[in-house]
Amino acid sequence: MISKKYNSENTIEKILDVSSKLFSQKGYMNTSIQNIVDEVGMSKGAIFHHFKSKEDIFYAVIDAQTKASQKVVLEWLDDMKGLSGKEKLENILFRSIGAEDLHTLDGPIAEKMDDAKIILTMMRINLSDTAMLIGELIQEGNEDGSLHVLQPYECAEVFLLLLNTWCDTIIFPCSFKKFKKRQAFSQTLMKNTGLDIVTEELLELQIQTLKKLYNYM
Repeated sequence: MISKKYNSENTIEKILDVSSKLFSQKGYMNTSIQNIVDEVGMSKGAIFHHFKSKEDIFYAVIDAQTKASQKVVLEWLDDMKGLSGKEKLENILFRSIGAEDLHTLDGPIAEKMDDAKIILTMMRINLSDTAMLIGELIQEGNEDGSLHVLQPYECAEVFLLLLNTWCDTIIFPCSFKKFKKRQAFSQTLMKNTGLDIVTEELLELQIQTLKKLYNYM
């Protein structure tokens, strides 16, 4: 007999999978609860048994994508055996910025950037598991001699806040000229802390990604 817990987990997974697809295709604002109901093939009562609102579903989708993204990064690391800590970081950053499947919710998230809750949520994600992983790789770089960072985990947190918050033009809108100055400052700051991984190629990829996702510049 299939347990109720198993059925419940499968139901939640189905709701999140369908909702993620709809948010990615239609955007957050243009996706209604009825759209989700129709696509999932359940009643509204069944949906609301697990989630209080569309916003509640949205945050659960973000959490699920974050965990999936972390799994992808760990798989990348499995293919990087033999590289130094610095080389692993450079590879992960370049691949994560350019990986389209890791950015499917960027558009819907951008729609809610006037909501402080979404900004705080994204910052907390950066300062939790993501920063821990980056900090571990920085420490690995310290040990193999490819990096020389005095406070690896704190440096990881600051780096992610600079890259994913301060240099996010949806959170802090600015001209292209101002954005380039932010990039240059982030690059200089990280280099001076011993984390010299912000290459010109990485900065250019960040610009191209912003253009593609937000039609920026």
